[in-house]
Amino acid sequence: GDSIFSINLQKHDKKSALRLHKPGVMCSSFISETQVVSVLKRGRVVSVLNGGRVVSVLKRGRVVSVLNGGRVVSVLKRGRVVSVLNGGRVVSVLKRGRVVSVSNGGRVVSVLKRGRVVSVLNGGRVVSVLKRGRVVSVLNGGRVVSVLKRGRVVSVLNGGRVVSVLKRGRVVSVLNGGRVVSVLKRGRVVSVLNGGRVVSVLKRGRVVSVLNGGRVVSVLKRGRVVSVLNGGRVVSVLKRGRVVSVLNGGRVVSVLNGGRVVSVLNGGRVVSVLNGGRVVSVLKRNKMSQDLKEELHLCLGFIVKVSHL
Repeated sequence: GDSIFSINLQKHDKKSALRLHKPGVMCSSFISETQVVSVLKRGRVVSVLNGGRVVSVLKRGRVVSVLNGGRVVSVLKRGRVVSVLNGGRVVSVLKRGRVVSVSNGGRVVSVLKRGRVVSVLNGGRVVSVLKRGRVVSVLNGGRVVSVLKRGRVVSVLNGGRVVSVLKRGRVVSVLNGGRVVSVLKRGRVVSVLNGGRVVSVLKRGRVVSVLNGGRVVSVLKRGRVVSVLNGGRVVSVLKRGRVVSVLNGGRVVSVLNGGRVVSVLNGGRVVSVLNGGRVVSVLKRNKMSQDLKEELHLCLGFIVKVSHL
């Protein structure tokens, strides 16, 4: 044959060796110890074998596949690896020598651009989207569940809708159906909203104001109502959960003690003094006894204290 071949045959292999040689045909195999290590076509190597198994497949003198145990482990194009496989499944896809996809079990788990991961996938679905090596979106079932800025979560989503807005890792807004339902400061709720309108204002986790239609209807202190308002004006003043003053147009019209009226006023002046729900005195201008004047001063002092609450 040709000088590029070396044949080392044992006695019992002569017949099989002769079968490889046909008159006028170049030897088509390289044989060593009865095992083919190279297969050639038209003078070019098309396969390289080890122990009877193909380890390289070549096209026009270039390796196009690298195999291990009969399974392809690398696919090459123009001398560059374009795919890396494990157990017959693609684990990496490369473009111009750079990995563009990383796969697990035949499914893409990472998508890369210029050597950087731009997407992380689970079960064929994107679970993370990255920009410049930082996660910018986290997804579940193909839907975005978190949006990140500089590695920090800025939005949390459910079903494609924002449910939480965060600033510096802290929730600043909680949303339902795309509308803000809670506004938070330093992790504490400061406002509760319904339909885009504030219905409660909180301080240190306690409600300090209750609103209806954007107007304050109740003012609270330490969780207790201290004022009831209508149209922005105080209509009731309460102490320890009990009404102590009833007002109309900003003026006190009744003073109560223990839930019972003790004074009735008109235009800021006492016109009736009551005890146990019964009128004990009726007052007119400039016609008061000394006892009634003293009692009136006591009532007025009480009113002043109440109005300072």
